[in-house]
Amino acid sequence: MNGLHREGFNKNQLFLIVTATVFMLSILPVTRTLYQLRVSQQALDNVTNQTNHHRSLLARVEEHERNWQYQQRSTSDMELKIPSTESLPSLINELNQIADTCEIRITGLFTASGSTIAEGAKQTNLELNLSGSYKEVKHYLSHLSTIDRYLSIKTVEMTRIQQHQSVLPLNDNNNGELWHAIIKFNVFFWPIAQPMI
Repeated sequence: MNGLHREGFNKNQLFLIVTATVFMLSILPVTRTLYQLRVSQQALDNVTNQTNHHRSLLARVEEHERNWQYQQRSTSDMELKIPSTESLPSLINELNQIADTCEIRITGLFTASGSTIAEGAKQTNLELNLSGSYKEVKHYLSHLSTIDRYLSIKTVEMTRIQQHQSVLPLNDNNNGELWHAIIKFNVFFWPIAQPMI
């Protein structure tokens, strides 16, 4: 009996060893497949991260492109507001057109020497003298904001003067009162730098 028990035990051991070997041999491909799946998942995650990064970069490039287009439009608007030359004749023409619209008389325009301000920009100091009714002067000042050039009004001095018989009124709305206005303002221009040769 002792011999039978040994044989049965050996069979059990043998069965256990065979079963364990078959299990180990069958689990190796599964383990390899699981490892390959993990590697593939990591590669897929890397590709997804790169795709997301590229999308983010593309969105930033598109945003920069929109900003560049906006700046191009605003640059052309800025060139109208701050020209590359002093361009006083066109400015005087605009000031006269506003005076005609407001039915006011320009009695003088004086310029002071221009000065350089930050980063090569220049400004010209101007003094404009006007005569008209209070309403006309006020109307003229409100129309200065519609001018093509950027200008900065520094001071406005107004003095009421009695209208003399020798002075012809511009219109009948001034009720015998004439106002003299002195408007001091600056206009700006930005000379184009000449390339160094």
